[in-house]
Amino acid sequence: MATVEEVKWGGETIEVAMGDNLSPEEKRSIADRMKQLDLLLKAQNKPATYKLEVMFNAGRSFHKPFPGVVTWWESGNKLHGGGDSKIYLCPGKELKNNDCEGFLLDEANGMNFIVCSKCGSLWKNVQIHGEVFYNLPVGKWTDVLLSWFLKLGLDADIRIKYARDDIRSIAMREQEKQMGGELLHRARSDERRSTSIYPLDRIIADTSAGASLHGRIHAFLKA
Repeated sequence: MATVEEVKWGGETIEVAMGDNLSPEEKRSIADRMKQLDLLLKAQNKPATYKLEVMFNAGRSFHKPFPGVVTWWESGNKLHGGGDSKIYLCPGKELKNNDCEGFLLDEANGMNFIVCSKCGSLWKNVQIHGEVFYNLPVGKWTDVLLSWFLKLGLDADIRIKYARDDIRSIAMREQEKQMGGELLHRARSDERRSTSIYPLDRIIADTSAGASLHGRIHAFLKA
């Protein structure tokens, strides 16, 4: 049985089944959202608002679970043409303060505090984190990326990068030092880093042609 996630669709919260077991209604919702984004991209020459990134070690395997770290970024092209801005997660649910797991944008950060626009809570920078570490087989990685892609409103490029350093140690040092994404910025921006990109306009074109969103993300991961 597929896991179920709550996803925001234009101000409404609906339940979406993960994996490839989406109901016809859920598939129609995704198709409609994709059409809306396609029109917006073409009308405004608009890039994706977000970047969903996963960083793997260079020696990943498709025959057994492999580690990786997922991060989220607000596109610099969308904002001001500069560098991407790190996105963090509201720790409300993790700290048992409330049920919130909303995204915290960099623009809400100031004076060592950041406010969650979803639940209204004020958090210290040391309480938040902007990465999630997983160790999964490739099929589960597909589910994870699909889940985060939906939570970003389907408005994201999906990117895979490969780190020379150990992924787990990068993520742990980042969280321990609360460096505002400095270590991950450095790891992801190295010009020698191998990068694979599945841009939003290509995702829209593929799914508009009838391909399964889950299937396309899975194929991208295995490419």
